[in-house]
Amino acid sequence: MIRRGSEEIFLIIGSDMMLTDDLYESLQEAVAAGADVLIGALERETRNEIRDHIPEAEVFETGLEWLRSPEESPDEASIGVLVMTDRSELLVSSRTPSEGNGPSERAIYGRGFSNGLVVIARRLLSYGLQDIQDPAK
Repeated sequence: MIRRGSEEIFLIIGSDMMLTDDLYESLQEAVAAGADVLIGALERETRNEIRDHIPEAEVFETGLEWLRSPEESPDEASIGVLVMTDRSELLVSSRTPSEGNGPSERAIYGRGFSNGLVVIARRLLSYGLQDIQDPAK
């Protein structure tokens, strides 16, 4: 999905476990192709790691504490990653603790500028990121 993006890649990392070599490679290719890359993360260490790998990206603190599982309910699902490309394609994954092999992950995907999921995500992200860069512009 990131490799298909040509203008803008917007990514929110909910878990640093999502930061893989493949993800970094895809993001570096997007930057090299001229796409604007905006990456948000909660933790300072995660943001610093992202900046080390993708210095051309706009990296910011999300301030979206709801990405994490509530401390009082660590067994609840949390956001793994949210990625939107070119304002028209969206993937949101959630991670749920499971026994044995680590967390399980599920995702929803929407495509198309008029897709309801994409529209609401684009509006929510635009509202929440007015001080950084509006992904709807």
